Amino acid sequence: MTNPRGGKRWDILFLASLFTIPANMACQFAATWLSTLRPLRLDYYLLQMDGWSGMQPSFAIGRLLEHHRILNLSAITAYNALPVAVLVVFMAHLISGRESAALLLKVFTINLFAALPIYLLLPVVGPRHAFPGFPDALPLVASHAAAFPGIINGIPSVHFSTALFVFWFARHWALGRIASAAYLVLIFTATLGSGEHYLFDRRPAVFSGRILDG
Repeated sequence: MTNPRGGKRWDILFLASLFTIPANMACQFAATWLSTLRPLRLDYYLLQMDGWSGMQPSFAIGRLLEHHRILNLSAITAYNALPVAVLVVFMAHLISGRESAALLLKVFTINLFAALPIYLLLPVVGPRHAFPGFPDALPLVASHAAAFPGIINGIPSVHFSTALFVFWFARHWALGRIASAAYLVLIFTATLGSGEHYLFDRRPAVFSGRILDG
């Protein structure tokens, strides 16, 4: 005899799985369209802000990944597996019967789409697209807006903010805390080392995470 409640949970998980693909495609399409509205990008400013720490984290981590194949592969895999990480946490909440499963779905959806207006306000393409020598050649530039190719999806880093939420919602289980913390470190490494983001991008991501969770 089948459990109707269990069947309903799997139906919800299946629908959520179907939603992740068109939602990501919609955001990608929207970001591409927004990029045509803001041809001038702020990457020179972000490069200067990152330099206030006395180094350029994106360039440093990018060079690290170039010389460590396993770390590079792990970071890239984690970066591309973000929807899977979200679904795993969502499934854990469904199976455990936690009422927070609905909140989890709402938070991840808002987190995904709320970034779009920020992309428009702060157009950034990332060091890999703005600086052809990334990560080996560190440019010396003055702060000004400039035209760069690429999609404006730098601030905030949705990958990083989503990984923060994965960690937050996985904190209820010991294994979840360990696995999601490791995943968060890999996402941090991937977003910087891939040249898609600056260190400054983490600050809006953390702030948006606090707002949505609060």
